[in-house]
Amino acid sequence: MDAPAADHAGGRPRGPRPTVAANGLTEVLWSVDTRDWAGCSAGEIVAAAGDAQPGGVVLMHEGRPATVEAVPRILAALTARGLRPGPVRG
Repeated sequence: MDAPAADHAGGRPRGPRPTVAANGLTEVLWSVDTRDWAGCSAGEIVAAAGDAQPGGVVLMHEGRPATVEAVPRILAALTARGLRPGPVRG
């Protein structure tokens, strides 16, 4: 929560952010939501991941059959664009 929002809400931000920082963790947000959680097909997940830009984070959830099916296609498409997966550094 930015400062104006905190002021408007009447105080310091609450929720996971202070807890994350207090435990030495880094909050990571995504730039592309594949919506795999909504039951999308593998093709829809691949299409959504196609919006990824350099330095972006693509959100996907493990264990979903359509997501598992989409991963090799996503990696091939991103590689063809000169992108590659990499670590998130805090």
